[in-house]
Formats: sequence, C-alpha cells, structure tokens
Amino acid sequence: MKYLLLLSICLSAALDSFAQEKKQSAYVTSASPTSLENIDDALKILNFNIYNINLPVDSQKSYQMKVYLEEYDKGMKLKKSDTVRYEIIGKDAIRKVEPKLSVIIRDLNDTTITMLFKTPEGERISLVKKDAMYNIKHMGKIFKSQPLIPGKKIPLLLYGSMWHDSSLPKDAVRFCMERQLAPDFSSEAFTSMPHYYLIFVEITEKLK
Repeated sequence: MKYLLLLSICLSAALDSFAQEKKQSAYVTSASPTSLENIDDALKILNFNIYNINLPVDSQKSYQMKVYLEEYDKGMKLKKSDTVRYEIIGKDAIRKVEPKLSVIIRDLNDTTITMLFKTPEGERISLVKKDAMYNIKHMGKIFKSQPLIPGKKIPLLLYGSMWHDSSLPKDAVRFCMERQLAPDFSSEAFTSMPHYYLIFVEITEKLK
C-alpha cells in the first residue's frame, strides 16, 4: 500500500512538472516561415509595386479589350494617352481563363518609370519618361470595384504624385488617404496631385 501511495505521488509530481513545462513552452519564441506579406514589403523596398485586377465578363460572349495608359497634370488635364494592351477576351479568347490585368510599376530614377502590363494572352513593358518638374515620389492606388460596361472606359489604377499640404510642416508631403478611389474622380486626390497616371480598361462586344 505504501509503495502504491509513493508511486501515485511520484506520478502526480511528474505530470504536474510536464504540464508546467508544456505551458511555459507555449510562450517560447520560434521562427516562422516567410509570408506573402514579407515578400510584398521586400518588393516595395526594391521599388516594385504590383497590382492584380480581375476583369470578369460573360464567358458566352466575345469582347475586344483595350488597356490605356494616360498621363495627367493637376486638374485632370490630359497630357498623353497610349493603348498598351489589346486582345480578345470571353468566348473567342485563345486562353480560356478569367481575364485579369497585372501591372508592375518600378521607378528607375526621378524621371523614368518602368510599367509592365500583363493580360492572359500577352504583356507589354513601357518605359515612361516623366518631366523632371514632377520628380516628387509617386504612389499607386486602386479604384473602387465597378461593373465593366461595354463601350465605357473604366478607371482601374492611379499612379500619382504626393503633394505638399499647407496644413503640414514645410517639408512634409502627403498622398490620398482613401483606401480606394471613386471612379467618378470625386476623391480629394484629383484636385491636389500635381501629376499622375491613370490606367483604364475598355471592352466592346465583338460582332459575329
């Protein structure tokens, strides 16, 4: 009986010690694998900005899709417009995948920007020259989700300059604070940015 009691006490002490050790180990630091967020942060340090935008259409219809890059001065004054991608999507597309536009932007220096436009059937790299007077840092912002209406140019992405705000210290600059931009260009940014680029998409139903 004595031995059973002693064994019981020893087992109880051992279990208690194991439980305490397990509880403490739950608060010990440990390494974790690299996440997609880490990779995104690293790319930003290297000056790469990546945006993916889905462009869903009726798969039973065929459409012509154009992607435009337009440059503006303050006050929506158009400086330049360029068609950077053109392809057939929907029923007659070569690749039967949901259309998507990927845009990769990198500032090479104060006056040169590299923009890659990739769609399911191809890609284009544009070397964009920026006037030296607009050498303030530029940043990207996606527009709010909106329906793709045939025959209408839909704004997808802004790449615009920061600006000086009189309410901030002299050397401070800011960028638009909205999480997503209004497609009707009513966001504050469009009356404040001295310079920006807009990326549009336009689809038109292909006639048989």
